[in-house]
Amino acid sequence: MSSKEKSEDQLGRQWDKFISNSVLKMGTGVIIGSVFSLLVFRRRVWPLVFGSGIGLGFASNQLQTDLNQLNR
Repeated sequence: MSSKEKSEDQLGRQWDKFISNSVLKMGTGVIIGSVFSLLVFRRRVWPLVFGSGIGLGFASNQLQTDLNQLNR
């Protein structure tokens, strides 16, 4: 048997990592956004949305980097 991992398994592992990263980073963005919303911006909603969007952007950037490393 070959000791190399199948490409489908590698891709699935990267997507699983993306999902966990996005949940973690979006949650962190929401927490930071809520702190800014409560303390600085007088309970506006946009810091929450902005923080979660930044977290999702960081997670998708990490996914793109991981997928590019798989192709090499």
